[in-house]
Amino acid sequence: MSLNKIRVLTENGGVEMGYYKHLTKKKDVCGGRVIVKGTRIEPRHVVGYGTFDEIEKDFNLSKDQIAECYHYEISRILTPEDVKAMEDDWEAVGNIINKILNLR
Repeated sequence: MSLNKIRVLTENGGVEMGYYKHLTKKKDVCGGRVIVKGTRIEPRHVVGYGTFDEIEKDFNLSKDQIAECYHYEISRILTPEDVKAMEDDWEAVGNIINKILNLR
C-alpha cells in the first residue's frame, strides 16, 4: 500500500507535509477534507468521538486507522520535531492518545 502525501495546516498557520497509509483527500468527498481511505470519516470526528474501543466498534476502523487519525490531528497541534519523534514509535503515539483521552 502506498503512502499519501497530505498537507497539514498547523494551528500557528504553518504548513507541514505528512505521509499516511490510511488517510487521503479527494476533491469530491467531504469537501476535499482529509478522510480515512475508503470512507467518508474525517480524522477530527474520530478523535472527538469517544474511547479507542468505541471508535473501533462504531466506526469499524482498525487500530492503525485510528492511530493515523490521532497522528494527523496531533500533528496539527505539535511542532514538526514532536511529530517526527512519533513517526515510527506507535507506543509514543499511544501514550499521547491516552493522555488526551484522560483529559476529557
